Amino acid sequence: MSNYVITRPVAERDLPSVVDLDYEAFTPYGTTEDPHIFTARFKVFPQGFVVAELNDNIVGYACSEKWLSDREPTLDENPEATHSPDGTVFCITGMAIRRAYQRQMIGSLLLQDLLRIAREQGCTKVILETSNARAFYVKHGFSKSGERSQNGTLLHIMIFNFTQ
Repeated sequence: MSNYVITRPVAERDLPSVVDLDYEAFTPYGTTEDPHIFTARFKVFPQGFVVAELNDNIVGYACSEKWLSDREPTLDENPEATHSPDGTVFCITGMAIRRAYQRQMIGSLLLQDLLRIAREQGCTKVILETSNARAFYVKHGFSKSGERSQNGTLLHIMIFNFTQ
């Protein structure tokens, strides 16, 4: 057994753990997503879907899409309708760490992976929304560009621009 967290591309067999993790992380905020959304994200943009693993257990995940234009994300959007392989706006559609593993740099590892993927994919901007991790994203260079409410939860819209 290793005590090292690894990040790797998601595999289809990981999706039930991702759904369970999403439920654990976002139920308190009323922002869990439909389980079928994760399967659709895996199918349309597997390159933008990563997990963090410790001792063969999924302890975190992060998923994304590429968009043609800048806009606010919303919950349960069908990635088959929103993702575009030619997009230059990289939307982090979901990211969570199991409670027992939070504040151990796992979120930073996953975010670094997604930012690397966004660069490799030719994206110029990263956008996401968060209900409770605004300080985490600010620490990583994001700025708040707005806010909105969905399902009674205040969501902060965060932006990261790649410098040329």
